[in-house]
Amino acid sequence: MAFKAHPWFEVWCERVRLPNGRIVPDYYKLVVPDTSLVVAITSEEKIVVLRQYKHGVGGTVWELPAGFCNENESALDCGRRELLEETGFKAERWVHLGNYVCDANRGGGSVSVFLALNAQKVAEPESDDLEEYRVCYLTMPELLMLVRNQEIKAIGIVAAIFLAHLHLEADRVAS
Repeated sequence: MAFKAHPWFEVWCERVRLPNGRIVPDYYKLVVPDTSLVVAITSEEKIVVLRQYKHGVGGTVWELPAGFCNENESALDCGRRELLEETGFKAERWVHLGNYVCDANRGGGSVSVFLALNAQKVAEPESDDLEEYRVCYLTMPELLMLVRNQEIKAIGIVAAIFLAHLHLEADRVAS
């Protein structure tokens, strides 16, 4: 049995036999497209972030450029497209920070996290009618303070910030 809200998600109810032999008669699995999430940093070491209303939390939140990958679109191409569409920025250098699952119990697609270095504004964002937002620029310490104060609501955004921070700190130590 499945419920489909294409292209955003599908919910499947399955009968599952666990490795220990136990049967779960109604195991729900969530299927969503893969996603790319981008931490874009300008040459001035400012991170490109979004202030955006999200109905799921009923308020305006801090976000990073992100979105679902189109069919047959690589995670990197998706990240490049989302960065340009949502912020008007392009980046010279891209670092893949990893690919992660959203929910190990229910599925939910994977998220590829990228660090986009030397990002430069080349166009105006392509906002659609459903997503009004403002592009902002924060330093890593400012972003980490938002995390510390629990002002960033999505755990995926928090994880991407920490992955980028770890990568940048490792680069600083190595040089």
